[in-house]
Amino acid sequence: MNIDFSKYQRIFAFGCSFTQYGWPTWADLIALQNPLKKYYNYGIAGLGNLGIAAKIVECDKRYNFCDTDLVMVMWSTFCREDRYVKNGWLTFGNVFNSDYGKDWLEKFADPIGYLIRDHAIINLTNNFLQSGKFGSLILKSTPFLYTEKPILEKPELETLTTLYSKEYNNLPIDLYNFMGQDWTKCKQVFWDDSVDKPFMRHDFHPYTGLYADYLSQIGLELDDNVKEFAKKTDKLLMSCKTKSEITNNFSYLSEMQAKDRTGLF
Repeated sequence: MNIDFSKYQRIFAFGCSFTQYGWPTWADLIALQNPLKKYYNYGIAGLGNLGIAAKIVECDKRYNFCDTDLVMVMWSTFCREDRYVKNGWLTFGNVFNSDYGKDWLEKFADPIGYLIRDHAIINLTNNFLQSGKFGSLILKSTPFLYTEKPILEKPELETLTTLYSKEYNNLPIDLYNFMGQDWTKCKQVFWDDSVDKPFMRHDFHPYTGLYADYLSQIGLELDDNVKEFAKKTDKLLMSCKTKSEITNNFSYLSEMQAKDRTGLF
């Protein structure tokens, strides 16, 4: 993969917590390597592919993407419910790991239904991103039929594979397979003191150094300064014992990401 970053003046990033989180992600590393570009990171923790697509299209309407813009996305996991309610997105992540309740899940949630919905959304949005009107980097966090919930063999899966897998599999390796199909590879344990009843949080989001390795794997080599930054970031993160420490140590991210949320849904 070869991207000429010198031709771009603005960088936009979209995704879930793999794109924007409490410590630097793959998108932040790309921005750090290109410090003269204006950088907008619109990733939201827990957001699904419907919400990501809505963000991309809305930002195009507001910012008028052009040939000096690079639009980057890492598609999220499937089986998420995105709802915009009372001035904000409700982002609970995977419905089968949430508090929706057994009755609601049995009535409304079907892994195959989410695959059908999300692959249609991803395909339509990828066609837009690859229109040639601006630069694009399209990544995926999970493989084609990943749902975090076992699916018995059904005819729909074969049909989905026939319809979508060729285009989907032409994208770079997904983050899950890059991590050896093990989200716990980067387990981080810290005291979450941001809530009324603090508790020990077990967090499995990739370390910054792993994101650096991932970018290298897909052909986006980082310079030595950014690689060294990633190593130092990992050491700093692993030294943090509370969420407050993580927040304080990485508070600069909000400034670096230069988010202008005025009027943005």
